[in-house]
Amino acid sequence: MKAQGLSMSILVVAAIAVMVLLVLGVFFTGGFRAIGTNMMDFIQGTGGDKASANVTNCNVWCMNNKTGMAQDNPYGCDCT
Repeated sequence: MKAQGLSMSILVVAAIAVMVLLVLGVFFTGGFRAIGTNMMDFIQGTGGDKASANVTNCNVWCMNNKTGMAQDNPYGCDCT
């Protein structure tokens, strides 16, 4: 007599369905935005260190400001 229960294929399909629902939930709640931001920081070499990235941006902006090439101050830099 064969034991009654769920077959292995049904369990695998159910597990995949749960994972897909979790990914869709994260996607529609905007959870991937933070993941994307962290990945871009890593790719750009800041490694998530926003302070050093802002210092670099300010240094570049201040140099451009001295030459008259800077348009505005988007980083809130103090070039004194």
